Amino acid sequence: MDWISLEQMELWLRLGVTEEERAWPQKVLLSVRIGCLDLSPAAKTDALEKTVDYARICQSIRDLAQARPRCLLESLAWEVATAILQEPLVQEVEVEVRKFPLPSIGCVSLRIQRSKSQDGRAAGPSQVS
Repeated sequence: MDWISLEQMELWLRLGVTEEERAWPQKVLLSVRIGCLDLSPAAKTDALEKTVDYARICQSIRDLAQARPRCLLESLAWEVATAILQEPLVQEVEVEVRKFPLPSIGCVSLRIQRSKSQDGRAAGPSQVS
């Protein structure tokens, strides 16, 4: 398995359980780790079409995240993981979401990991931490 990581994408989202939390966009950092099938064909040919286009994935994540307010980090992480698993070369994805709602702690974070089943469709949870 080969891995592509996108670290700490800064997003401003309406995310939180209370209406007050969702009243204004707040800073969220989103990181993804993408497990891919063998990427050596891309390395040998220097061809974008033989790898995962991470610029396109970043834009897709941004569009998805900003499409609507959400109450839970879990909802956002699950939607992002599900979208990334639609990529043909992607077999596994780990999504971490961090937000900064309380002055007494650095952040609140959630990390989920999802993978495709043998038939290529997104499978159920493989790990939640």
